[in-house]
Amino acid sequence: MKRLIFMTGLLCAVFLKSYSQELTVGDSMPDLKGLRFFKDGKYSDIDLKFSQIKDKLIIFDFWAPWCGPCIAGLPKMDSLQKKFGDKIMILPIVGWKKILDGAKIYDIEKYISEFWMKNSYTKRSTSLGTLVEGKNDKALYKYFPNAGLPHEVWVMNGKVIGITSSEYVNEVEINSILSGNQKNWAIAGGSPKGKSNKYDYTLPLLVYAYGAKVTALPEKSFYNQLSGYIDGFLESKKDNLFDKNRMINKVTFINHPILRLYKEAVIEPMEVEKRNTFRSNNRTILEIKDSVNYFNTRNEYRAEWEKAHTYSYEAVLPAIYNQEAVFNYMREDLNRLFNLNGRLEKRKVNCWVITRNSDDIKAPTGLQKQYAKNEEIERAKFPPYEYDLKKSKDVMLRGWYESIYQNIKGVMDALNTQSVNCPVLDESGYTGELEFLLRFGPKISFKDYQKQLAKNGFYLKVAERELEMLVLTENGFKPSKK
Repeated sequence: MKRLIFMTGLLCAVFLKSYSQELTVGDSMPDLKGLRFFKDGKYSDIDLKFSQIKDKLIIFDFWAPWCGPCIAGLPKMDSLQKKFGDKIMILPIVGWKKILDGAKIYDIEKYISEFWMKNSYTKRSTSLGTLVEGKNDKALYKYFPNAGLPHEVWVMNGKVIGITSSEYVNEVEINSILSGNQKNWAIAGGSPKGKSNKYDYTLPLLVYAYGAKVTALPEKSFYNQLSGYIDGFLESKKDNLFDKNRMINKVTFINHPILRLYKEAVIEPMEVEKRNTFRSNNRTILEIKDSVNYFNTRNEYRAEWEKAHTYSYEAVLPAIYNQEAVFNYMREDLNRLFNLNGRLEKRKVNCWVITRNSDDIKAPTGLQKQYAKNEEIERAKFPPYEYDLKKSKDVMLRGWYESIYQNIKGVMDALNTQSVNCPVLDESGYTGELEFLLRFGPKISFKDYQKQLAKNGFYLKVAERELEMLVLTENGFKPSKK
């Protein structure tokens, strides 16, 4: 879907159609033979003749043993399979390349069978088995390459009808499909036919916005362009492409929310240290009428929100524009195109402030070495049969995670990723080394952080400070009266 195209300057192109081995929505699904399938403690070879499967919904659920959300989602898939019975077929699939990054797994079938029978989530998913693609068996991963997991491919009457995230797999959507309703879901994670998973930044954005291939551009082609969401690509960027042959500076941002585009434009020219402080949203003030254009506040499917509220931007300027000038140009562009006034401005805001509450700062005690040793022991336990909610490292399942920091700045940076509304400042004046084990995440409260810092000789308080903030104001915005 391309909702809008804004473009100025000169651009000439020759468009050619391109082809790919990948499949996308609307394509016919080829018959598959000899797929390895594990269920009820044994392997078998199965054929999927899509040309003969009528009126049955098939959902391929791409997963991996290291993917916490994948494993935790399997009981839900199992419940849906039991509820809809013969009307649907949910087929988990795991591929050799997705087994475990860096692990030397020589017998994938043995590895998956042990995992499936012993993991507390998979062994209770009694209606499901899993397809297993070995190193040389790449049919489904060849047809549906993807950058993220879990990843779902929907097939009905021999046609691919959806490529989505797992949140779409629910009773409402399945009933809708079985009732014959057409869907226009955003394509998640994979890439549409004719496009590579890797965005080619040497080509103009116009190519991907219109889905064609360009072979030539005039030597002096300077332009700026804003388009809507581009199917099949994750959020990505190339912000320093200098072409010495054409003497141009080029920046390209693919599928970015408005706020992220502004962050790139405003903070990229900054020094690295200052730039990092603006990464979190707690250094942003939005003076806007409706936050849905900036955040998914209505609990839409993430991919659908991104499809409606993310944009791709590109500017190609003469080489005389240095980096700062290029990003200033981009910010002025965004202000004009989105009817906003985005700028850096000093404001008084509430902050989380770290101070010292005593001279009793905990010195290093060997905790880092012991923690690293424990990690090594855990990594050696293959296959990891259990994804226990209390022990899992996946914050999406457990609600918190922990890490050791060797200075107070590291603690401050970690807290800045968790404090949504208040910037976190270090006013402790402490520059020595630490071994600070910090537990943080969405389920950790401000009081919990206070207790953790107090144990290490620090204090955390809320106080007002005047800070430079990224401010986005909609033109015509009037603040509500208190």
